[in-house]
Amino acid sequence: MGENFNENKESTFLEYLDASNLYGWAMSKYMPHGSFKWGNADINILNIPDDSPKGYILKVDLFHRKELHDLHLHQKTKSEMKNSLSC
Repeated sequence: MGENFNENKESTFLEYLDASNLYGWAMSKYMPHGSFKWGNADINILNIPDDSPKGYILKVDLFHRKELHDLHLHQKTKSEMKNSLSC
C-alpha cells in the first residue's frame, strides 16, 4: 500500500458507473405486446418474477394519512403527483 498508507484513516473509494445506455437497457427488458385483459384479481406483486411471460398494469388507489403529509411533503410517493381532490 505504500508508506503513505494510514490504517487508522477511514478508507474511501471512487466508483465509476456507466449510465450512457439507459435507453438501450430499457429496450432490452420485457414489454407488453398483446392479449390484454381487464381483471379484478387480488395480485401480490412480490410473487411475480421479473422475467414472467405475463405482465400487469395496475391501477391503484393511494391514501395518504393526514398526519404524514408534512413529513412527506417534499418526497414523491407515487410516480405522478396530482392533487387528490382533482383525480
